[in-house]
Amino acid sequence: MPDARLLPPTEVGPDEFLAAAIAETALGGAAAGVRRFDGSARHFVFDVQLTDGRRAVVRLGLPEHRTGIRDAALWSERLRPLGIPMPRILARDFTSEFPSLILERLEGDPLLHHVDRLKLPHLGLIAGRLAEMQHKVAGLGSAGRYGWATEAEAAPYVRWSDVLAQDLAEARGAIQAADLMDEAIVDAVERRFARAAPALDRIPAVAFMAEPATRDGIVTETGRLSGLVDVDRMGWGDPRVAIARTLFDLMDADKPTGFAEAWLALTGARADATFWLYVAFAGVTAMAEYGDRRQFRIADRDRIDRLMARVLARLDRPDGL
Repeated sequence: MPDARLLPPTEVGPDEFLAAAIAETALGGAAAGVRRFDGSARHFVFDVQLTDGRRAVVRLGLPEHRTGIRDAALWSERLRPLGIPMPRILARDFTSEFPSLILERLEGDPLLHHVDRLKLPHLGLIAGRLAEMQHKVAGLGSAGRYGWATEAEAAPYVRWSDVLAQDLAEARGAIQAADLMDEAIVDAVERRFARAAPALDRIPAVAFMAEPATRDGIVTETGRLSGLVDVDRMGWGDPRVAIARTLFDLMDADKPTGFAEAWLALTGARADATFWLYVAFAGVTAMAEYGDRRQFRIADRDRIDRLMARVLARLDRPDGL
């Protein structure tokens, strides 16, 4: 929470001061406190409390995030009528230098904060709800195309492997630019990906929410799933990608992984070699976030090296099992 004695910065930017000003203007109140959410590196997301007790979430973006923030509003309007619990949009501004959404503050915190403290029945219920939500999203239909888009017909690729290849190339570029992580790990993942590509291209294009539940699933201390946040893109491909990303998040935070395993089982899928390849891709994505979206310490590289060695060893077992 910013100290009230501090003067606002001389340059306006997507920070606590701008979040407070936007909330005050849109909601008609005075900000009592502002806190940036942990893990909100992809965008600038703030918890704003007004003096009258109201709370809201202000999501800000740089100019290059304008499309993503607009898409977040679009998907909220499409998914909420399907029964997908998402925060109500209280205000929006896509035209300012720093685009913004003001959202209802859901009760709770990201699942990652609670996953090792919740009882197994509660985790099972959350996993079941997520499986049900993905099933509803799959009902959006498919045009037989793959990738990230706002419409099935606009998905950019005709092969699932092309989507993964593009994601891997972008992650490699970020890792090279930051020069903080071992690029040899990317080479190892790429070799295994090349061998799996023909089988990947037999996977149907199913609509799915791509973000990991560890970050975007908001859960109360009592184990109730309040809803999902930051759904700003939809994927067409293999829905197991979201579960694989969730699993890697749990591994990276040294949390129990049973939640992700339960979610996978409740979808009727299995942790075969393809699934573990997705986990390896999630690891490469995490590597790419250092130097830009995450602060870096030498211990982070050592931890990621150990994790990726475990993931690749699991992937190399017969059928990944």
